[in-house]
Amino acid sequence: MELSKFAVEALKRIFRPGFHYKKAGVIVEKFTAEKEPQLDLFKNRDSRQIPLMKTVDRLNLLYGKKVRLASQDPGKVWKMKQERLSPRYSTNLDEVIQIIL
Repeated sequence: MELSKFAVEALKRIFRPGFHYKKAGVIVEKFTAEKEPQLDLFKNRDSRQIPLMKTVDRLNLLYGKKVRLASQDPGKVWKMKQERLSPRYSTNLDEVIQIIL
C-alpha cells in the first residue's frame, strides 16, 4: 500500500525517537461526499416501487408465494456454494485433526 505525500508528511511530524510504536488500523464509516450519498442496501430509494411491492406481498400472503417479479427465475433454487467449505474441527468430533507420530 503506497502512502500519500500527506500521510508521509504527517508521520514525519509526529515521529519521536525513543518511543515504541505499534501498528494500528482505523476504520472510517459514513464518510461520503455530500453530493454523493451512499445508498442503504435495505432501503428502497425509488418510491414508485413501494405500491408494487405492497401489492406483491399482499397477493403472496393470500395465495402463498405465487407472485414473483419477472427477473426472478421460478425454477432456480438458491444454494450456497460449498466447494471451499472449512472442516468443522471444533464442532464435529469426526473431523478433529489427528497427529500420529
